[in-house]
Amino acid sequence: KIIVIGRNEITIENHKGIMVFEKDRIKINTNMSPIEIKGDSFEILYIASATITIKGYFDSIEYEVNDEWLLIR
Repeated sequence: KIIVIGRNEITIENHKGIMVFEKDRIKINTNMSPIEIKGDSFEILYIASATITIKGYFDSIEYEVNDEWLLIR
């Protein structure tokens, strides 16, 4: 489950860890596929074994389905 609040906050449930955490890009592994968030000023508000909440400015959210990246803007 992914909950997006505006362009500033995202909560991802059932994550499997952080793959990349950079100033302008975050990649989170999930049960289904990796999720890549591009933007700026990211910070982790909450992290637990299955849930992560990230704050920042989001330009795009992408996820992989059948070896293809789908873009959410």
